[in-house]
Amino acid sequence: LIAFETTASSGFMVTVGWLLTIFWTVDLMFGFLVGYHTNGVVEMRPNKTCLNYLRTWFAADFMIVALDWFFAEVSAPQEGDGDLEATGIVRMGKYSFRISRIA
Repeated sequence: LIAFETTASSGFMVTVGWLLTIFWTVDLMFGFLVGYHTNGVVEMRPNKTCLNYLRTWFAADFMIVALDWFFAEVSAPQEGDGDLEATGIVRMGKYSFRISRIA
């Protein structure tokens, strides 16, 4: 069941898709610079924040960004495109994961 009829190759959707992919890629890089709380103190030393990010959210963020780039390439308009509903479902799941992480 599709609530709204969209075409995967519409200019607006392609632009938004690329902007989101670029945004989350940059966010992945900035994740290494984000401080964190430990024992009531905010840790901001680059080596500590980098290690903390690698141990906590990096794997999930990397997988999502890698999938973003994969599906950006797969869903790029090409000659003889078929139905891209499967990529839309995967993208919806990926964005709901991001929203749950923010909350």
